[in-house]
Amino acid sequence: MKRCWIHIGMHKTGSTAVQANLASIGNSVGWRYIALGNGSNMSQTVHTMFAAAPHKYHWFVKQGKTEEEVRRKGRRLRAKFARVIRRSKEENLIISGEGISLIERSGIEALRDFLLPLCDEIQIIGYVRPPMGFMVSAFQQKVKHGNGTFNLADMSPRYTRRFKKFDEVFGRENVKLVKFDPTTFPNKCIVADFCKRIGIELPDGVSIKRVNESLSREACGILYAYRKFGPGYGLGAGVITENRGLIAPLIAMGGSKFKVLRSDAMFELESKKKDIRWMENRLGVSLDEVTEEEVGGEVVCEEDLLTIKRSSCEDFAERFSKAHDLIISPDQIPTGDPVDPRRVAEFVEYCRSLYRARIAEQQGRGIENSAGKNPDINLQRAKKKRCWIHIGMHKTGSTSVQVNLAAAESPGDWRLLKVGGRPNMGLALYGMFATEPHKFHLFAKKGLTADEVAEKGARNRAKLRKVIKNSTAETIIISGEAASIIDKQGIQAMRDFLEPLFDEIRIIGYVRPPLSFKLSIFQQHLKYSPCPLDFAKIRPTYRKKFEKFDEVFGRENVTLRKFDPSVFSHGCIVADFCEQIGIEALDPASIQRVNESLGREACGILYAYRKFGPGVPMGKDFVRENNRIVSALLAIPGRKFKVSTALITAGIERSRKEINWVEERMGDSLDERISENGEEVTSESDLLTIKRTSCEEFAMKYEEIHGGKIPRERIPEGDPVDPVKVAELVEFCRLLPPMKQGIGGETEVEGSFKKLVKRIFGTSGKKP
Repeated sequence: MKRCWIHIGMHKTGSTAVQANLASIGNSVGWRYIALGNGSNMSQTVHTMFAAAPHKYHWFVKQGKTEEEVRRKGRRLRAKFARVIRRSKEENLIISGEGISLIERSGIEALRDFLLPLCDEIQIIGYVRPPMGFMVSAFQQKVKHGNGTFNLADMSPRYTRRFKKFDEVFGRENVKLVKFDPTTFPNKCIVADFCKRIGIELPDGVSIKRVNESLSREACGILYAYRKFGPGYGLGAGVITENRGLIAPLIAMGGSKFKVLRSDAMFELESKKKDIRWMENRLGVSLDEVTEEEVGGEVVCEEDLLTIKRSSCEDFAERFSKAHDLIISPDQIPTGDPVDPRRVAEFVEYCRSLYRARIAEQQGRGIENSAGKNPDINLQRAKKKRCWIHIGMHKTGSTSVQVNLAAAESPGDWRLLKVGGRPNMGLALYGMFATEPHKFHLFAKKGLTADEVAEKGARNRAKLRKVIKNSTAETIIISGEAASIIDKQGIQAMRDFLEPLFDEIRIIGYVRPPLSFKLSIFQQHLKYSPCPLDFAKIRPTYRKKFEKFDEVFGRENVTLRKFDPSVFSHGCIVADFCEQIGIEALDPASIQRVNESLGREACGILYAYRKFGPGVPMGKDFVRENNRIVSALLAIPGRKFKVSTALITAGIERSRKEINWVEERMGDSLDERISENGEEVTSESDLLTIKRTSCEEFAMKYEEIHGGKIPRERIPEGDPVDPVKVAELVEFCRLLPPMKQGIGGETEVEGSFKKLVKRIFGTSGKKP
């Protein structure tokens, strides 16, 4: 049975904690958390997909989005949502968004009608906050979003309007409403209570992250002054990012708890009393609240809230500086005690301009265009912990980057991580964060079950978290080209995992032009499985690989660079990589050139094996046996593998939209010059024309690298040789038994294999 749980909040009932914790795990036994769009909170996404007038959602209004833009986005998201649900195998699928409770009834009906064909059962869960606690929290929430005034009587919870439609649309028996009372929750934890009520369990060893987004009294006063006397929230694509840049340091501020003087006038209207009674009857419990005794620390009126100390402004300045790696001049902090709230508003606007300038600088627009000619703006930087994620793409020298950075003896204030056993963390990242990691081809070929891969991913996440926390390096580098093929939901999970551990997360990827990419990726596919000589079927899906990183991390944090060694320092990808991420370049004399390309002769032998051999063997020894074959083929001397223009350009126009997209994204052309000299492969029969000397070279290199003896009669006769016999030779080598054990129980074959892996990949394969 496939059951969909829709968590509808309400607002200010710990929804962010539920979302952040479940999204960081992604999925476990029997459940999956679904997050589309730009975060774990699906409020905006569900509005976009199903609301009657989605363009009127406040975020879209502030961003200046047109109705057509929002509706087009909704269509794309609905198609993706359906795919995710269909592909999910878990019994419980969970979506969460407190803003869902604000969608009108017709939108809720549209959500129901969308889900009914996809799920066997739909269940709703919502937490109900008592009215006084809701009013105080809702006031803060409205001030955060720019439209709150100090009149708590206006902050009505509107229980009937919020919840009754779910009873009517889904049936009351399918709607679980719970009073929000942490004193009754397991460990007083909303996440634990939520999991218990929907019948799921978190993986062993996972600790629940507490999320508190409340503002202190002092922080609330500063923000309220800015909303009242400042220039307003603003409109445009960047205003939400700017607002978040102000809210984060305010949340981090110290100070006293924000409390207000309770007044019965807040509840005296009969309509509010009726609404509260309806909710109490629906819950079957009272919404009475045990409030703290009023001892004089409560905010009584607007003037009281706007009484702001200079020390609070200094605290905000310190938090803002730390959050955004910016130094604020003390001259900008308003004087007086208490300070003039208008000066507070000017100070916060100065900080906003400073942050806007930083964003503009990162996007390459320059300070002047974004913040004006403000001589007071100072972009001095403080030290912070930064993560660079190198996402390939495949066949852009990633192995050279990984091997050389891992081998650096005395790195500066940076470190390349090797969690998972090798500097290429692509496989490990896929196992840790992809939505369906067990479907990765290497896991599938090893015969690993979904549970085995999930357990491995959980162990690696714990190890990665520990390594990052223990590292004192300013710049942490994680490299793995397989990261570019993780689904967007997995990329979001990776972001949510890393964000608490770093001050900044940046992405870098190299883009290989389409024809050279097709040629290289053909070889890469051939190394692991049968791959027909049909270049029309090989398509460089640039947008699918890269756009999700723009959407999840923000385009300003994603560097895409054309892979063109002719413009790199010393023609070297390693030197260019170091330059791009801002670390000290390695000594050119120490850089190892790593070439994983197969020559024409080696390609012919491997192609024959994939075509006429037993197919791709499955099992835990697959990778080891396959690497033995490929390593010997890599060592064969011979001609460079090239194909004719007719072969390589086949189907290229089908990729024209992808090419145009990435060229526009980079601001660079991917045009390539193609020249022929008569040695190009022109057909499959041409590639399968294999000389006996090439088979002898393969046998000799296999013996040299892995030991053992290959009988001469195993080398096929003829010139050219029968490709079926070539396949038989390669299969014989794959099945050679390990040699006798040497010192420490390690076979000679295993020892030589480790040496080869170390030479190619920069590691012995041992766990760190």
